[in-house]
Amino acid sequence: MRRTSISLLAAVALSAFSTPLQAAMLRVMSDASSPPSVSTVKIVYTGKVNQEKIAALGSALDEINLKYKSAHDIYLYISSSGGQVDSGNVGYQVIRSSVVPVTTINLSEVNSAATMLYCAGQKRLVLDDTSFLLHAPTRWFEGKLAANQIINSQEASASRTELKTIYRSCTNLSDERIDKITYSEDTHLVADVEKALSIGLATGTAKNVVPADATWYIYDGPHGKQ
Repeated sequence: MRRTSISLLAAVALSAFSTPLQAAMLRVMSDASSPPSVSTVKIVYTGKVNQEKIAALGSALDEINLKYKSAHDIYLYISSSGGQVDSGNVGYQVIRSSVVPVTTINLSEVNSAATMLYCAGQKRLVLDDTSFLLHAPTRWFEGKLAANQIINSQEASASRTELKTIYRSCTNLSDERIDKITYSEDTHLVADVEKALSIGLATGTAKNVVPADATWYIYDGPHGKQ
């Protein structure tokens, strides 16, 4: 009988200046698998986009690229409501830097900063009944400033520039439309499967979650005590 091993690879906490939250990562692999026999790999990324989760994602991609030389595809499944724009941008660069080609797949919802991860895929697929949200970076900043005040802040302006650059690379939307989407919540874009395909955000469809020789799960760990 083939056995499956589950390894806890990483767990890191947020700084003391915020609510402690761990980014957990599990690797699941048959005990019969050896690095030369691993050809197909998948990563399932769920929950928030933050620096700890992106560090875990980068660690998984580095391990795959360095150890599993026979791997020809990495399937990155994403279900996330979003998170930090700067972390999303780092994740975008990390995914695009993978030697093994990465295909991103919308597993349920890909919203806000998570769209930056999704856009990094060489191929970008969607499962049935999935959705996207592209919008201004106002929701990623704490406080009660009006939208235009937030957009005009230095930090938000930089985040907006990052979003615009990435959306230009992975959609066929006009610069004017991207400007509007990233400026105001009033002009956000919600895309179902058909819409995502029509605007070039998705490049194809997927029928199911592919079987893989090795799988990494990256998810929000338990909240710690304050």
